[in-house]
Amino acid sequence: MNALLKLSRMKSGVVPGECSLVTGADMSLSPWLFWLTASYISGIFLAPVLHPLAGTSLVLGGLASAAAGRRRTGRLLLASGLFLLAAAGKVPHAGSSLQPPGRSGVFEGSAEVVTREGAVLLCDAGRIWLDGKWIHTDTMEGDSLRVLGLEQRGSLFVCDHTVIRSRDPFARLRRKALETWRSRLGPGTPSALAAALVSGDRSTLPDAVRILFRETGTTHILSVSGYHVGIVAALSYLLIGRGLRRRRPLFAALVCLAMTALYTQFSGARPPAVRAAVMAVSAAFLPVLGIRAPGHSVWAIAAAAVLAADPESAYDAGAQMSFVAVLVLTTIRWRFGPAWMAPLTGLLSGMSITLGLAPILTGLYGGLALASAPATVATTPFMALTMFTGALSLLPIVWVPFARIEEWSVFLWLNLLGLMRLPVVRFEGGHWAWLWVAAMATCWLLSERRSFLRRFG
Repeated sequence: MNALLKLSRMKSGVVPGECSLVTGADMSLSPWLFWLTASYISGIFLAPVLHPLAGTSLVLGGLASAAAGRRRTGRLLLASGLFLLAAAGKVPHAGSSLQPPGRSGVFEGSAEVVTREGAVLLCDAGRIWLDGKWIHTDTMEGDSLRVLGLEQRGSLFVCDHTVIRSRDPFARLRRKALETWRSRLGPGTPSALAAALVSGDRSTLPDAVRILFRETGTTHILSVSGYHVGIVAALSYLLIGRGLRRRRPLFAALVCLAMTALYTQFSGARPPAVRAAVMAVSAAFLPVLGIRAPGHSVWAIAAAAVLAADPESAYDAGAQMSFVAVLVLTTIRWRFGPAWMAPLTGLLSGMSITLGLAPILTGLYGGLALASAPATVATTPFMALTMFTGALSLLPIVWVPFARIEEWSVFLWLNLLGLMRLPVVRFEGGHWAWLWVAAMATCWLLSERRSFLRRFG
């Protein structure tokens, strides 16, 4: 029996004790890819607070386990220790908040974030908040700034500033698109939402619109991420056609790669957009290469790519919400047979994501919007329509009907959100964390009800 078991494992490509990233005769990505990425993420968060001996101990423990014949345990410990040691020198100040300028005077740097209230300047002194409500009128993210300001309550009140526009071609395209939207849609909410959804620029969003999206728990829709990149990838596949996709799958995957890469760069290449682009390209290429990729493995590829390029993005709130939301979707999978149950599936998935994001949202906004899941499901069609017509309104000559449709879409979207306002649940103390763990476990058990109950049958 042992010989037959060993022979079957050899035929399937799985050798006892091995930890290959690609396993099985059908070339599927190994679950170890997810755990290695989780080790890297843990190293990023733990490196600033742990002594370097912790990483060294894990490395020694991995070597000892491998020498003792426990290769899987040894490789995981070895990878965790190496990631911990590698991250220690990369993110010494990661997660830190804005720094006070420390003085009045002239500062030079690049605009990292631009809003209607001011901007975040990345300079030699760190990240400094610039208090100036007129900065967004001529400044975009990525532009260089020379600022003359006065220190006031930990920020820099801008007296005067000079903008050196970015020479990046995608930044120039983004600026041209913003100017076109403002001229064709006006300087109001329609042009601001088109800019936010298509180009990722939210600097011109009115305060009332920001508050509305925050109170309904739909702020994530305004961030270029999976929804937006998924629409671009789907459009690229539709443009190729079903017949060509079947005859030339590699060509279709390359077109998807080009379209998603160009759009990601155009939208500013923020971590949520990069994550979505990597996952979309992986989903397009891996089947062509004959590799089956579970959701957790594709998530791990995207996380490894984003965090390897910039470990500090692990502390970015947008990146955290994006990765956690997708991880919840790949872990808690609501499945119902009939197609007419799709809205219920979307609602339950939205509720699971809202619960999964509760710790992050509570830290950012102090509470959890009860309207988040139903508002996301109900308004996603308006988001897609606004994004689609906003992009088409950039076309020459034929832009007028698309601009009018975009304005009506925004009008209906915001009014529907206004009707869906529900109370925001506030959490105090640390006891709610146990309720959160219980709620997530319950969602998982209910979503896996058939396979879970089958174990007892």
